[in-house]
Order: sequence, then C-alpha cells, then structure tokens
Amino acid sequence: MVKDLFRAARKLNALVFIDEIDALGSRDSGNAWSVQVLNAFLQEMDGFKQKKVLLMAATNRKEALDSALLRSGRFGLQIKVEKLACAADRKELIEGLVAKHDKALPYDLMKFAVAATQDWSPADITRVMTDVLDVSREGVPTRADFIAARNSVVFGEETQRHLPCGSERGITAIHEAGHALIAALRNRPFAQVSIVGRQDMLGFVELLPERRTCLTATDLKQRIDISLGGLVAEELIFSESSAGSISDLQSATKLAMLILHSGLDESYGLAVPSDENPQTEFLSLRPRLNKILQERRVVVRKELASRRTTLRRIAQRLETDGVLFEDDVRSMMASRSAAIAKSERSRRHV
Repeated sequence: MVKDLFRAARKLNALVFIDEIDALGSRDSGNAWSVQVLNAFLQEMDGFKQKKVLLMAATNRKEALDSALLRSGRFGLQIKVEKLACAADRKELIEGLVAKHDKALPYDLMKFAVAATQDWSPADITRVMTDVLDVSREGVPTRADFIAARNSVVFGEETQRHLPCGSERGITAIHEAGHALIAALRNRPFAQVSIVGRQDMLGFVELLPERRTCLTATDLKQRIDISLGGLVAEELIFSESSAGSISDLQSATKLAMLILHSGLDESYGLAVPSDENPQTEFLSLRPRLNKILQERRVVVRKELASRRTTLRRIAQRLETDGVLFEDDVRSMMASRSAAIAKSERSRRHV
C-alpha cells in the first residue's frame, strides 16, 4: 500500500498529504500492522529530496509520533498552527471560505464573525463558516445562521428544557435580561442572550472575549455589575432572587477578591494577602468583599430601576423568541431613549 502510494506520486511529481498521521506514525499503538506501515514510510522517505515528491502531514498529537519521523530529511520542517488571536488572520480565513462558496457576507456579519471567533482554531472557524454557508444556500447568511452553527461548537447540541411552569421561564427571562442590559450599559460586547437550555444552563449571556489583561478597579467593578445584573433584576421585579444566581455571585466574589489582591481598593490599602491559606483569608476578607458587592448592587439596582420598562421589554422578547442578539437589546434601549427625549421636548413646549 505505501509503496504503491509513493510509486504513483513519483510518476506525477505529486504532493502527498496525510491527515492524522499519528494514527500511522506511532510505535506505541501495539498494533503490528501500524508498525509495519510506519517502517514502510520511513524507508520511502529516505533520500526524499531526489524523489520529486512533496510529503506533508498533520497531527494534533505530535508527542505520539515516532522520533524517526521528525528527523532531518523526513518531517524536519514543522509548522505549529496556533489559534487565531489576530483579527486580520480570522478575517482572511473567513473571506476565503466565503469566496469558495461563491457568496457574500454582509459587512456587519463579517465584523461579528471575526469578533466572535477570537482565539479559535482554523478548523473550528472553518467548520462553523461551512455550516453557515451551507445552511444559507441561495440566500444571504444571517447572524441567526452564524449563531446556530457557532453554538454547536461552543455549547454542543441544543437541549430543549421543559420548564416546570411558566413562572420559571419568566424568572429566567428577567434574570438574563438584567445581565444583558447591564452588559450593554457597560459597553461590553456580547454575542447573544438566551433562555434556550444548553448543557446545565437554563439561560445565559455570552460575553465576547476581551484581550485586555491590564484591568483597572473600574474595569473589574463593571464586570461585577454584569455578574450582579441577573440577581438585581429578579429582586427589582419579583422582590426576591432565586438560587439561580449562585454562579453569578461566585464570579462576582472572585472579581472583588481580585480588586483586593491587586491593591486596587483604597480603603483596603496596598498590602495584599498571600495565597497560603485561602479559606482563612476569605473569612478575614469577607466583610470587605461584601461591602464591595453591596456597593455595586446599589449602583446596578439604580440603573435597572430607571430602565424597568426596557428590562421588561427585553425579558418579554426573550420569552417569545428564546434568543436575542446585542443589536436587539440596543435597539430596545434606543427606543426608550427616543421616547424619553420626545417626552422632554413635549414638556418644554407646554
């Protein structure tokens, strides 16, 4: 088999590409046939420069390859394909995939797709965009097409949850609407807000990743605000919150701890604790952590209370549609702002 492959390649001066070469290029498989194939490959690769054949291979398990394959004259040149952190690289890849399908991507969707695939591998981007372009067929791809394909990579297959009663669906919608509204007010981009069950979540707001690492106290407090948005929205509308806020409170507490650990809290000072006894440390810091969280809770409550109508509108749309995008949320916020401006103009003319 191996000899036949290389004999044909030499006749055509061909390029031979072997995907998942670790399936054939490892002696640790314990499979005599695999070892025999590997030895045949090594034999054919000797003196390769004179055989007018270019051999390429790909693997996600370089450590599993036999060392003989990686020697000079065989697979001596190795290129590591990293996740695409650079927006220009992702844009170029997506443009190439779109052109291959002889389609055009709307400018807004291209911009969103580039942002929503940050730090993704080329394989995952290709998989999502291929699904999007196949589903859209003759039509123009939409953001809904992209999100549906993207969710299968990020969250796995969709799980429809049968909520025990309509009230729980309403609570989930208000909770996620609170997160989304605060995220929009803090200018934190998000891909979607959803009350469609995924994995073990009743709902979620998917924030797009940020590459910033030098965070200020203001940045961290804004992240706390977003974490508390769901709990505060429930308190505002239903006068109490549910146990669904546990993970949000854990996230908010970690952020508050980071403020203290980074010397960013004026009342706490610059001296920061060590990590030698985290449980004891947490108990000693709990009063100050609670103070930070309560301060942010007041801020978030004031902002949501002044936008109660918008909060309810977002929640109602979520109950109807299941999923909303950032543009949908901002559109409802803009409608409120326009209504307030119109009301003020009318008052001035009276």
